[in-house]
Amino acid sequence: MKKRVTLWLALIALASMGAEYRTQNFIVTAANPQVCQQVGQWAEHYRKEKSIQWLGREMPNWPQPCPLRVTVSMDGPSGATEFTFGHGGVSSQRMQIQGPLDRLIYSVLPHEITHTIFAYHFKNPVPRWADEGGSVLSEDDAERDRHDKLVRSILNQGKQIPMRTL
Repeated sequence: MKKRVTLWLALIALASMGAEYRTQNFIVTAANPQVCQQVGQWAEHYRKEKSIQWLGREMPNWPQPCPLRVTVSMDGPSGATEFTFGHGGVSSQRMQIQGPLDRLIYSVLPHEITHTIFAYHFKNPVPRWADEGGSVLSEDDAERDRHDKLVRSILNQGKQIPMRTL
C-alpha cells in the first residue's frame, strides 16, 4: 500500500510539472504537450511574420531561445515580456502569457512577439508609447477594435492627453 501511495504521489508531481517544447527561438512550457507545440509553432510563425511586417526582413535566430510560459485559463488574456539589455543589445528575455488559448494564439502572442522584434532591432528599451502602440497593431481585429472603442470613449469624455504633455 505504501508503495502505491508513493507511486501515485510521484505521478501527480510529474504531471504537475507540465510539458516543454523547444523551437529554434523559444522554449515553451505549458500544462500539456499539445499546447506547448501549438504555441511554439505560432510563436515562430509570428516572429517571422512580424519581423517582415515591421523590419521588411526576417530576423536571424536569437543566440538563446526565449523562455515562454503559457497558462491556459478562463481569466482575461494577458502577457508580459521582460528584457535585460547589455553588451549592445538584448542579453536575456522571457515571456509569460495567460488566458483562453484562442486569445493567446491570435492576440496576446503576436503582441508579445512584437515587443521582442522591437527590442532586438533597436537594441535598447523602446519608448513605451511606441512599443505598446506597435504591439497593439499586431493583435487580431477583435482586440484592435476593443482598443479603438476604448480610445474613442476616452476622447468622447474629454480625457485625452495633450500632445505637448505626451
